[in-house]
Amino acid sequence: MVISVNHNTVCELHAQDYRQRYGGSSCLKIAPSGELYKKHKPAKHRELTVHENLPTKRTYKLNRSKVRARMTAMFNLNATKEFCAFYTISFPSGFSQSDASVVLNNWLTRCRTEQGLQDYVRVSEFQKNGTIHYHILVNTKMPIQVVNGYMRETLSKYIVKYNWTEQQISKYNGIDVDNVWYSKRHGKNNRKFKRSREDAARFLGKYISKYVSKGDAEFEHLAWHCSHALPKLFTREYFTEDECNPIMDVFRETKDRWHKFTKDCVTVYVPPDRCDFMPYLTLNQINEKVYALVKRGTIFA
Repeated sequence: MVISVNHNTVCELHAQDYRQRYGGSSCLKIAPSGELYKKHKPAKHRELTVHENLPTKRTYKLNRSKVRARMTAMFNLNATKEFCAFYTISFPSGFSQSDASVVLNNWLTRCRTEQGLQDYVRVSEFQKNGTIHYHILVNTKMPIQVVNGYMRETLSKYIVKYNWTEQQISKYNGIDVDNVWYSKRHGKNNRKFKRSREDAARFLGKYISKYVSKGDAEFEHLAWHCSHALPKLFTREYFTEDECNPIMDVFRETKDRWHKFTKDCVTVYVPPDRCDFMPYLTLNQINEKVYALVKRGTIFA
């Protein structure tokens, strides 16, 4: 039996062996020697057929497992130790998905050029009134007043189309920030309380479960997206059940206390709290190497 381990769960896979120790990267593999190399992806040949009826417009759904894996891998980077936060972007009621997609891309471009935004994972969600909004995990600190100003300037171009007033746009304050490292609750001397790494990881998991991992909505545009460096990171390690290493020792000793779910040919174990084997995972060391190479432009950027 093969065991798949990531930062959040352990999965028992009904297979005899694994091909690669590390998985989850969109374009990279690791040789037994430890050397990184690019995956070979055969070219896709699509046959075009003629149908009497035109095809329906494509829709997109959120891949919750991938989103959670990308966000967790990003959180564990050294580049995220100083700052990590969710920026939530909301729009006036009735704002269309197509216009929201254009506005968001313009806003992200401006944040990259003027605020130095580099790494992010963004997901789509519908508000109760049916209007789309976005949750974006970033590791670049951006002043909330400034980025709200960027959005106000962009939305002002839609005043006529949505019959808004200048006063309505001038009062726009639809971007909020929720810091992963610092609680909104204030402690002594009105200073924000900083979470430990374990508490910050727990907060991230709860946030993802509450806002990212719910619903099965369909969207007109990409339901989620991330910056170019993050898909290259690895998100899981594989082991055989009888391997001798600290991770498997901890799992065998403690799995009776974990929440267990079985679906098809996979059994998933979710720890009741932060896993004791996290210090033994080598994913973080591998990902630091991949991240550094991508940022230097020396690896498949």
